[in-house]
Amino acid sequence: MRASLAGPGGSAGRCLLHSEPKDAGYHKKLVVDFGIDVDLTDTSVDLVLKTDAFPRD
Repeated sequence: MRASLAGPGGSAGRCLLHSEPKDAGYHKKLVVDFGIDVDLTDTSVDLVLKTDAFPRD
């Protein structure tokens, strides 16, 4: 699983979460606006990712 913040050239104000790595890539991508909690309790990381405090440019 990999999380990244959209910056210049991307979608401003959004968080991108990539999961299910396979063959040097990822099979799932989730895009949420900053401030929306991402529920990962049904995954191996078992947490809720809060995006409201992520740094922004």
